[in-house]
Amino acid sequence: MVEKFYALLQKDDGEYITVNAFEAIKLREDASIITNDINLASLFDIETNEKVLPSKGKRRLDGTRSLPYFRYYSNDIIDGNGIPSYRTPEMTIFLEVFNKIKKFNIKSGYDEQPIKIIPKQSFRLHRINSANNGVNKYYLADIFIELDETKPYSFYYKCNGVLALEFLATSAPTPSKRVYFSNIGIPLFEAKANIPKWVKESDIFANDKYCDDVVTKVLNTYYNPKYNLLGKFVKTAITEPEYEWRYRAMLKYEEQIAELEAEISELEAKVHKLEKCRDELLIEKAEIGKEIEEQKLILADYKQQNEYYVRLEKDNARLELENKDLSRDKSNLTFEKDILSRDNANLKNDKDILSRDNANLKNDKDILSRDNANLKNDKDILSRDKMELSERLCEISGKDKKEVFWKISAIVLLALVVVLGGFMTISTLLN
Repeated sequence: MVEKFYALLQKDDGEYITVNAFEAIKLREDASIITNDINLASLFDIETNEKVLPSKGKRRLDGTRSLPYFRYYSNDIIDGNGIPSYRTPEMTIFLEVFNKIKKFNIKSGYDEQPIKIIPKQSFRLHRINSANNGVNKYYLADIFIELDETKPYSFYYKCNGVLALEFLATSAPTPSKRVYFSNIGIPLFEAKANIPKWVKESDIFANDKYCDDVVTKVLNTYYNPKYNLLGKFVKTAITEPEYEWRYRAMLKYEEQIAELEAEISELEAKVHKLEKCRDELLIEKAEIGKEIEEQKLILADYKQQNEYYVRLEKDNARLELENKDLSRDKSNLTFEKDILSRDNANLKNDKDILSRDNANLKNDKDILSRDNANLKNDKDILSRDKMELSERLCEISGKDKKEVFWKISAIVLLALVVVLGGFMTISTLLN
């Protein structure tokens, strides 16, 4: 029995919508659909149009359940188109994500520019009917997108306003599917359904309940403009005539825009380079200005030092002159000192001589004092002798008086001479 995760639900108004097994089980539990009577059943296999009913996943050995699925009411119904219907958990995640996502990027090859896709509306497991030699046949598109906008804009017209996504899980699309999609103008972008590395595989279906947070994580990943859905267009779809001229015109317009943008980028690069050069020149100018100011300060310092050195040189010259004057004064003073030294030596010698003379004079003075005392004594003796002579004269005669007078006078004169001579000697010594 083939296990399928998606089916078609026929609404009351006859419209068909695609639902997954989780959604179908919830509708059954809410009594919104009937599944226990095949005649009243409203769920159909997408590929065979046979009625199906939802079934809970099989219980594993660890007590958890596998992914829920749709099964046929009888086991003898097979896939009428021979199309593999098995969907991996990764495929299920990608079908949910790209059925809801509002914008994403696709990229074909590492050297190609990414293409921004903005869906108008998306359909998961969309049937594309085909009539070949009177035989009704159809192909399923994992995701069929009616485009609202693309970037570049010309891609919208190249794709005829539609895009089909094929997620590679077990095998690639058949060559007939690729050729048919290409011939009817539906670009088929084939991408691998790889869950991002940061989403653990065990987190995809940890239990019976569908893990919406995993879908949200993957959706947010591909919604990020920095992340691309990698794949390729194996066959190039034809562009319908009504879109062809618009595509050519838009492509030419985009090429012109690209050329203008390249020129603008080149001019901006030149402007940036000039601005960079200007900024570098401004910085260099500022640095030079700063250096000039520093040099001015250094020059002012040098000037101040120079003025100081000039003053020092002037002071040095003045001091040298003063030193010369002082040297001359010193020489003169030395000469005068030598003279004074000689004079002092002479004075000292004279002093010694005077000291000796003074000592001699003192000695002579003592001698004169003694002589003076002797003279005084002699004077007293002479006075007494004179008195005695006067008395004797009075006694002698006149002739005898005259003779005696002359003798006495001679003696007195002699005594006076002696006394005067003594005084003169004393005066000479004193001088």
